[in-house]
Amino acid sequence: SVHQISVAMAENNLNRTDNFFTNERGIRLHVRQFHPRHQPSTGVFFFYHGYAAHSNRKAFVKFGEKLVEESGMSVVLMDHESHGYSGPEGRLEDVSAMVRSYQHLVDDCLQLIQLVRCGSEALNRYEEEGVCKLGFSAEQADHLASIPFYISGQSMGGGIAVMVGLHIQDTLKQLVTSRTADPGAKATDTTDIASEKTLHAGVSDVHPPTTTSTQLAHAHVFDGYAGAVFVAPALGVGGRPPYVLELLMTCVIAKTLPTWSLPTFLDTTAVDSDIWVSEEIAELYSRDPLRFPNPIRWCTAASIIAMADAISPRMGDVSYPFLVVHDPEDKICQFAKSEELLQKASTSEHQKKVHRMVGMRHDIVTNCGEDLAVIIAAWTKELESK
Repeated sequence: SVHQISVAMAENNLNRTDNFFTNERGIRLHVRQFHPRHQPSTGVFFFYHGYAAHSNRKAFVKFGEKLVEESGMSVVLMDHESHGYSGPEGRLEDVSAMVRSYQHLVDDCLQLIQLVRCGSEALNRYEEEGVCKLGFSAEQADHLASIPFYISGQSMGGGIAVMVGLHIQDTLKQLVTSRTADPGAKATDTTDIASEKTLHAGVSDVHPPTTTSTQLAHAHVFDGYAGAVFVAPALGVGGRPPYVLELLMTCVIAKTLPTWSLPTFLDTTAVDSDIWVSEEIAELYSRDPLRFPNPIRWCTAASIIAMADAISPRMGDVSYPFLVVHDPEDKICQFAKSEELLQKASTSEHQKKVHRMVGMRHDIVTNCGEDLAVIIAAWTKELESK
């Protein structure tokens, strides 16, 4: 009944906010923010949830509020396309938790960074055009554009954060190259960094292999990138299907029948005891009206596998500071892959770290979010002091 749904919603989630942006595919994505109340933000922390989750659960809210308290940073969360309060509109069984391409999610995350950090003049223009509504004052928008920022995510969101970080890193390197090649080029003010076409065109398409300093002007929003935190990241997926079935899934089923779900016996992501530390938490989330109750969709499984496969050969390219927080016994996302990232990344030794959260299983934000916030805040402060 409507009453039962309302009770379950209040039990699990916060209401929808007024904040949003429209992605390159014309879909409105929900945004949730937390800011220090009595002082200017010391940084911006973007956090991306995992598959079938969303940023409105009370555990995520506690995590966000605690991180603000401990770090002094603003925390910006979003619901990925087809998750939480984000679009597209439609019946739950038709649209929820459907990821057709991990690159779509990467592009969305990059677009939000651009909007949050574009400065008051540009942001006001985009809000007037209906591209977004973030609710910043002019002073706040300019401040958020001037301070360091971090990216982070859990599970699928952790893998997305790796790819977002690589994109930012690659773009900044291209920017340095273009400045070196044309030292007389005039720096572009951040108010002109991104046209409406750029914000809707797909960030992955904005940087061709050869880029001029003019084309890279919008990359100034990435100045101030300070590092990343990966929480139980999907760098390697346990329980992958046999190769022939995986090939069938990615090349045929995911493309022709994207809304179909895997048979229950093939979905290794749905064992509650592997995700949460108590039956009470699992029972609470089973009543969440925003959850996707069915096994993972074929297209979503294919996208997550493709993301993990894309990350693997680029681990050695990672040179930005990062912290991985992961349970060594995680049965959903392989801890060995987090260790592999630590070993292969070209990040300097004192700027990369794996923190073992023994016994916290896969959904660390839910199982011990406030502890996680303390760990993250301590790491960012340690990083800034070096």
